[in-house]
Amino acid sequence: MDTEVLVVGAGPVGLLLAAELRLAGVRPTVIERLAQPSREQKARGMGSLASEALRRRGLGAQLAAHHERDFADFRAAHGSDKGHFACGAGAPRARAHRT
Repeated sequence: MDTEVLVVGAGPVGLLLAAELRLAGVRPTVIERLAQPSREQKARGMGSLASEALRRRGLGAQLAAHHERDFADFRAAHGSDKGHFACGAGAPRARAHRT
């Protein structure tokens, strides 16, 4: 098997990088130290650059739908919009605490 780029880590960044490389015609190989996906939450939200990268790949409508659902859930649970971080599809719910 030919590997042009070795991506270390099959987390969100590594997998998105591998997908982008493949779409550009590069043959990446992804290696991961864990035998199965972790159920531990790694992030509370998604930044604007990641959101834009997903929109460029045609996932804008799905991203917006999940954001609106999570935003409404947060507002209902906490009575405020402050401190909201939308999670992506399938991500565990972030817990926010009032300070």
